[in-house]
Amino acid sequence: MPVEPPHPWGVKRPCLEHSYFEQFNRDNVDIVDTKENPIESFDETGINLKDGSHHDCDVIVIATGFDVVTGGMTAMGLHNIEGAKLEDQWKERAMTCTYSDG
Repeated sequence: MPVEPPHPWGVKRPCLEHSYFEQFNRDNVDIVDTKENPIESFDETGINLKDGSHHDCDVIVIATGFDVVTGGMTAMGLHNIEGAKLEDQWKERAMTCTYSDG
């Protein structure tokens, strides 16, 4: 847990699960600040950070944040096979597929 909260209470969806915070105090859990030391790459055994450190991982979960519509997806810089950005394609409205009436 950070000493200083990264945002005011209620701005982000709070986790109200039972024993959620206690999981961070387990002996087999490390908290890594990737804002100050970003992820450089992944390999067969874990994550490599910009400072050269390596963190062994069995499972990697990538959490994109909470946005009920497009925020997490457009923030990842995704694009289609022609190179068009998802952010541009969803500018008017979010669509996950196209269809034809005929």
